[in-house]
Amino acid sequence: MNKLRNIRSINSPILITGHTGFKGSWLTALLDSLEIPYVGISLRPTPDALYNELDRTHLVNEYFQDIRDFSAVREIVGIHKPEMVLHLAAQPLVLDSYNDPLGTFATNVMGTANILESLRLLNSTVYVGVVTTDKVYKNDNQVHKFVETDPIMGTDPYSASKASTENVISAWRSMPTTESILIISSLRAGNVIGGGDLSANRLLPDLIRTLSAGDQPIIRNPEAVRPWQHVLDPLIGYLLALDFSIGSKEHNDFNFGPNDAAINVGTVAEIACEAWGESRIPLIQRLPNAPYEAGNLDLSSQKARSTLNWEPIWPQREAIERTIKWWKTHSHGNAKSCCDEDLKVALQFIG
Repeated sequence: MNKLRNIRSINSPILITGHTGFKGSWLTALLDSLEIPYVGISLRPTPDALYNELDRTHLVNEYFQDIRDFSAVREIVGIHKPEMVLHLAAQPLVLDSYNDPLGTFATNVMGTANILESLRLLNSTVYVGVVTTDKVYKNDNQVHKFVETDPIMGTDPYSASKASTENVISAWRSMPTTESILIISSLRAGNVIGGGDLSANRLLPDLIRTLSAGDQPIIRNPEAVRPWQHVLDPLIGYLLALDFSIGSKEHNDFNFGPNDAAINVGTVAEIACEAWGESRIPLIQRLPNAPYEAGNLDLSSQKARSTLNWEPIWPQREAIERTIKWWKTHSHGNAKSCCDEDLKVALQFIG
């Protein structure tokens, strides 16, 4: 059964921001598989990006543009007049946010405001999914699955910028409506993993680089607990949330995380090394004067399950093993065939 009838009924391509990034690249592959057209706004991909190895058969047009430039964003939005938008573009890394807090806030907060204001000025109904993060919740480091109604507050620059993005969402939801109606969904996912992620200072990409080089695997914070999930799980959730918003005509917030309890970094590293065929135990190397990162983080996805009929496809261990398999297979083939293997499984769940 096709679960995306409402999305298929709209008259314009979906506008995706951040379509050249890790999640954005997987989203283009998913939309291609679903034969749903889309337009992209993003920074140019790096030479080694996953995006460069995919086909994008249903890409209508793309713009390599910084979302911090309101005039440029407004012009692109005015050209395509999208009825549906999935806003992924962001500075997504916690450690990078310490090095460039102003750039992080400019992209994550003002970039989002630029997108929403450009859409508001269309004077039409637009269904918008804004991707934030599991890190927007006020975190006391207790063992607790956050639900959508929990208080929002960030501590580090990244989580604070995304909590501020939630405030931007609230502000544009409250705008007086005439002909302009924005139906905005806030989409909060856990720690996303999968093939093709090359980000520095992320656990799986760092481990894969180390293992590929035959070096000693190193982790810095083995006790940190996170909800890990394969990239296709939240992407399917995002599409289901947008599809639901067309029918409900209501703003909504959704968490997307694994069903099983979040696991710590040390366990993830051990699973990854075992899947790679590496017998060595990862070396713990703590950073002196390391910047703050939350110790415990987990999400409840009960609302997404009950409202959207969404379920994660892979439990955390299998998502980690599948990511390692992607990279090992990629060394002997091409990224598209590796992605297609995961997509073939995922499409059974979305129709």
